[in-house]
Amino acid sequence: MTFQGPAVSVWQDGSCRIEQLKVAKGLFERGIGLMFRRNVPAACGAGFLFPRCRDLHSFGMRFPLDVVWLDDKGAILQIRRSIPPGKVIRGPKTARHVFEVKAGTLPDLSESPLEFRVS
Repeated sequence: MTFQGPAVSVWQDGSCRIEQLKVAKGLFERGIGLMFRRNVPAACGAGFLFPRCRDLHSFGMRFPLDVVWLDDKGAILQIRRSIPPGKVIRGPKTARHVFEVKAGTLPDLSESPLEFRVS
């Protein structure tokens, strides 16, 4: 699975679950994500999607994160909620992509695959 466009919306079972995730591109954006922000700015949508990434960190974060790991087809492998700042967050070995949102904003996602659309 590849992610086209500057942002994607997340769909599941025909319903839009997350209106916008900014696709992190380039070394700076991939390294910074939501660090140092007091809140998630509108330009970032709900948060960041990191293609071809399995591990994250929450150093420099000012709020906890909800994190979702995906396989190469967009199926959910693992969800972790309310990860506090200052942690190294390792995903499953089979994970190919991961996205982060501010804790408490992640909708209830079931085990069915997610669909990503350019938003």
